[in-house]
Amino acid sequence: MQIQWRDWCGSLSAALLTVTISAVAVAQAQPPRIGTNRSEFSDVNRLIQNGADAVPGFGFGNSGIGNSAPVDLSRVDRRVVQNLLTESIDESERLYRSLQTDMQRAPNIRPFLSELLSMRTRAARMAQDMNANVSLERLQPQFQQLDSDWRFMSHKLSQTLQLSTASRDSVERIDRIGRNLEKQFKMGPQLDHRALMTELSGLVSSVRNLVQDLELDPSGSNIVYRLVMDARKLDQQAIRVQNLVMDQAPYTQIVTEYQRAAQMWSALSPDLRKLNNRMVERSMRNILLADSRLHDLLWLDQQTNRENLRQIADGLMKDVDEFYARVSLKLLLHFKDVERILQTSDDFYGTVQNFRDCVDRNEDERTMLECYRYVEEYGNAFVRSYEPLRSEMGRVVLREIEDGIVSLRNELNLAGTVTSIDTRAMLPTAASLENLAEHLNYDVKAWLYQARPTISSQVQQASDRFVKRTARIHLMLESRPTANELKKETSDLIEEWRAIYGFLGRCNTHHRDHLRDLSQEISQAIYDLRAPLQL
Repeated sequence: MQIQWRDWCGSLSAALLTVTISAVAVAQAQPPRIGTNRSEFSDVNRLIQNGADAVPGFGFGNSGIGNSAPVDLSRVDRRVVQNLLTESIDESERLYRSLQTDMQRAPNIRPFLSELLSMRTRAARMAQDMNANVSLERLQPQFQQLDSDWRFMSHKLSQTLQLSTASRDSVERIDRIGRNLEKQFKMGPQLDHRALMTELSGLVSSVRNLVQDLELDPSGSNIVYRLVMDARKLDQQAIRVQNLVMDQAPYTQIVTEYQRAAQMWSALSPDLRKLNNRMVERSMRNILLADSRLHDLLWLDQQTNRENLRQIADGLMKDVDEFYARVSLKLLLHFKDVERILQTSDDFYGTVQNFRDCVDRNEDERTMLECYRYVEEYGNAFVRSYEPLRSEMGRVVLREIEDGIVSLRNELNLAGTVTSIDTRAMLPTAASLENLAEHLNYDVKAWLYQARPTISSQVQQASDRFVKRTARIHLMLESRPTANELKKETSDLIEEWRAIYGFLGRCNTHHRDHLRDLSQEISQAIYDLRAPLQL
């Protein structure tokens, strides 16, 4: 009997052990059920109004700011940092009011207002985090990003001729505060490496296009052969700078090597201008545009080059001639008021000729700027008049004319954009937004297919509407809409986003984390669209 009892107990123990092991194995094999805690999805209004800065840690881990040397943050005086941050917020408010006054006589200052407002909001949130005793380890990347963004803006403001003395003094005070903050964190100048890599890639591409254009030049002269050799060396120097940025080399080393590339370009460009080659001229214009943007990103002063101005003006006049060579009279007859449109063309051509004469007469800077204003005004009217034209070749030249006007503006060191709202600059953001919306829609479908919630049809309809709205605003930007049209469409886009966002927090499958990440990226893209519209 005792033996039977032992056998029975042994069998029971084995059975219990088997069940226990099986239960553990099943528990480990099954993914944990994801809760529906909506706190994981930040408030949508805060996301749209503040972008990635509304999400702690989002947007900074993947920033283009280089990694500074390790710092013992325990030695950083939080009280000093807090005071400097508060001082910068107060000074930025004074600068904002001063820039508003400057804008009354110089509308091109307008883009600085939205940039400054965004940075002030970020600084205020960081000050709140400091008060809440958020660790400096968590805040340091945000200080680095803010320092980089301010340096870039400060440089652009320093290049703006129309800035008042009050604004310049305010900029200098914020610069001084920034330098003191850098000392606290023992960090050097914070370059935006990602933006530099993007622009350097564009420069390398343009230089290589120039090499190919020269190799195909019909003259085949010894001069062209030498230019090909020099252009190839410039290409290698640009790649050298690109590699230094990629390796996050010291600022002074990057600047030294870039200035060498700039010297090589200065030596090369006079002989390039002598060639009667439209392809070479276009490559040169692209190089000038990239060079101007790189000067800003590296905080280098830019001096107006009258030879560049002369070349760009000549190129603009050739572009207008080429436009009419590519567009048939039959296409022009489709316009309602052909006579008015042709007059607009004559007016634009005349303003460019007048600007060219100003350069030849060596007029002073103020006169040059006044001449340019007419080029910009009539050039914008010219492009808008012909925007509905159904000719791909004609539209290509219109874009080149726009680029030419931008090149003139950059060469004159003018802030802002050619139009009050630069719709072309918004196109990449709109394309990214449409892509993200399609990606989100794919994940939404996968979630609904797996979970089959009762609200499936409502969620899918909201997602589909949002995708269509992003495609619509992307297409709309191609047609150069007015500011009011764009503001209305963007407001409708925001409402569509609120509708689908309200459902995302209910996802309880493994898709939840990815939906949350996508929602943050989409909100950042919407924020980037809203900023120039000041919505």
